[in-house]
Amino acid sequence: MAKAKKPKNHYGQGSIFYLDSKKKWMGQLDLGKDESGKRIRKTVLGDSPEEVEEKMQKLRYDIYSGKFVDATTVTFEQLMMQMLNEKRAMNEIQDQTYFRHLDTLKHCRAISDIPIQKVDSTMLKELMLSKVDYSQSYIRKIHMMLNQGFAEAVRRKIIVENPMLDVRRPKSSKKPKKIRAMTMEEQKAFMEVIKTERVLYADQMLISMFTGMRMGEINALSVKDINTNFNFINIDKTIAKGEHNEPLLNSST
Repeated sequence: MAKAKKPKNHYGQGSIFYLDSKKKWMGQLDLGKDESGKRIRKTVLGDSPEEVEEKMQKLRYDIYSGKFVDATTVTFEQLMMQMLNEKRAMNEIQDQTYFRHLDTLKHCRAISDIPIQKVDSTMLKELMLSKVDYSQSYIRKIHMMLNQGFAEAVRRKIIVENPMLDVRRPKSSKKPKKIRAMTMEEQKAFMEVIKTERVLYADQMLISMFTGMRMGEINALSVKDINTNFNFINIDKTIAKGEHNEPLLNSST
């Protein structure tokens, strides 16, 4: 059996690893299932991870242009991944947005392996109803992604009618949290504690309170971003979460 090392896995994008037996880098892309339910996988080889990734990217585009698989086998997950990868490559979305969309896509797994042409409104309604325990904002994200994906499937002539036209967005069963601002007295008491006690992240909290900056923007600041001569802070980046929840420095806010 060939020994694999240095795996490089990305949700929905396939995997790239080195094969000692062939002295080559190999990439595998999951193309869904055939009519019998068996997994369909396509393999490409190259002399470097970059060469394999380039071949896999071409394969992804071939899938959606009809050069490799029939449109009847294209799944919702495959279509969304192609759309997201294209937007990311075109710099239409930043990394933090890309990974946030991947997280939303995970909540659509109930239909991820089913060809788009076989997904109906009943399946989509059941999917949405299974998410009522989530917050209203998360339900909105899932509903929006489904709308975008199936609208694109219609545009690409994969399907004739959009099954999402009959799917309403359910209301969350979660009680909304009431959020209020601190009173002036509370703010004074808070500042007094910050000054007299050893409080973790005290500097970040003070900057946030007096500027309205998000915590990710504050943690991304460098010394050169703070101008004491003209009393301003330059905000042009943020700390976000990566694919595996690792800290990611994003080049824009």
